[in-house]
Amino acid sequence: MFKVILEAEICESYHNIIGYFAIDYLSAEKEIRDLVDLGFKRWILQKGFSEKRVMMFPSAVLVNMAFNLVNGGYYDLGIGIAKGGLVLSYLCYLFGLDVRICKVHAHDRPLSKATFKWIDKIHPEEIAGRRIIVLM
Repeated sequence: MFKVILEAEICESYHNIIGYFAIDYLSAEKEIRDLVDLGFKRWILQKGFSEKRVMMFPSAVLVNMAFNLVNGGYYDLGIGIAKGGLVLSYLCYLFGLDVRICKVHAHDRPLSKATFKWIDKIHPEEIAGRRIIVLM
């Protein structure tokens, strides 16, 4: 059943189906954990990250937080900070939040010397007037 759900990723209701299953069963059911983990690996590969360098540690608390962030209606755009915010960003994406990813690195340098790069393309008009949450 979960393989069918995964293959239905293009279906509009995919996000809600996976989300509700994840809330109820993520911490207890291996099939759901594997399904979410497989989807996460595909998602980060599409974003250009190596699956060997990013770990998925879903927990019931993290899933609950993502569900409430998205379904509370407070935000309509998530900005995920890679790599630490990728798991929460992915879970919010599963629940239907529009998520864009960027990379920020300071590497033990002063904040003024930090680097910033958008992974997902975004234009200023896509941000204007949006309720944004930063996912780290």
